[in-house]
Amino acid sequence: MIDTKLAEQPSDVQMQAGHNIINSNLRKGEPNKNRNLVFKNPSVLVKKTDKEVVIPVNKLPTVQLFSREKVMSTKGKARKSDQREELMNFAKESEDKPLAIIEHDTMDKLKVLGEQFPNFMEVVDRYRESLVLLSLAENVPIWFPPMLLVGPAGVGKTRFLSDLAKVINTGFYPIDMSTITTGAVLSGGSSQWADSKPGFVTNSLRDSAVANPIILIDEVDKASGDTRYNPIGSLYALLEKHTASRFVDEFLEVPMDCSHINWVASANYEQQIPEPIRSRMEVFHIQLPSASNTQVIALNIFRELLIEEEVWGQYFTNSLSDEVLNSLQGIAPREIRKTLRKACGHVVERMGRESKQFTLTADDIYLPEQVKSRPMGFI
Repeated sequence: MIDTKLAEQPSDVQMQAGHNIINSNLRKGEPNKNRNLVFKNPSVLVKKTDKEVVIPVNKLPTVQLFSREKVMSTKGKARKSDQREELMNFAKESEDKPLAIIEHDTMDKLKVLGEQFPNFMEVVDRYRESLVLLSLAENVPIWFPPMLLVGPAGVGKTRFLSDLAKVINTGFYPIDMSTITTGAVLSGGSSQWADSKPGFVTNSLRDSAVANPIILIDEVDKASGDTRYNPIGSLYALLEKHTASRFVDEFLEVPMDCSHINWVASANYEQQIPEPIRSRMEVFHIQLPSASNTQVIALNIFRELLIEEEVWGQYFTNSLSDEVLNSLQGIAPREIRKTLRKACGHVVERMGRESKQFTLTADDIYLPEQVKSRPMGFI
């Protein structure tokens, strides 16, 4: 749903909203302390898996994101205290950042991802195709061509990309463009403006543990603004590697190498996107999941729910019978999680808390009429 109130706000308010996204758990769906990749000390990079694996940084390719000398030079010329303070903080950050690489099991993990998101199989196949030749060499960075995912609301684009980022260890940064009317949110506001801040792109890159995160420009077809404040104007440079390598945030006024970012945009209506933007991206049309696919999705959602709700999820069998899966047919997948969570409460009431081992049955599934009648979508 478009936040019309935000869209009517001044550009500095919209910038603050975009800036705040960096610190929200919407970014990756989990707290910052649980990121896929974190630095524990300058000599090792720890990848969070079922078992922690320590990978020496010197075995990972790195890229220089910016020049500290240039940052300090710009700071010396800055007229406003907030810009000087931001540049001082920027100068304390490492100039170099590692790149997430293709690992020995990346291709297998992508195959599993496609099975979990059957309506995204074509996209997964394209990702695998992009990496299979690169994987012939060692320590090759993850990189995909910019992609545009077109489909109705609710097909699961954000959820899919979030899970993809976990598979390839890149991190995930989405921004909803439906409420944005100024380019300052993406590329930073002029340092001459009051209350200006760095843009979403450079903030995301600075926050990321790696130099090649996935950035989602969500609902890019709904971005609106006049030619002076084009919300997606910066994409013309960012989607081309040679210009992205020296991208300048208007607030920081320091060139940054954004050429390793993995770009994805999503839209409901392809034709509402400017042709020069579309021509820079590979377009995929995502369909709603079929009835059989919905069963696969429902089982995956249930297992994720039990893992996320580990306090009580450990007491449930992590499988669903055919009867339960069939009972979920006709319900919009965006409602599946809520329905299954309620069903878990029903089975505890039915069997009693002392049971300590619970299995859902079709009798535990309650489908309100208003849910049954909703069109099929995805969470």
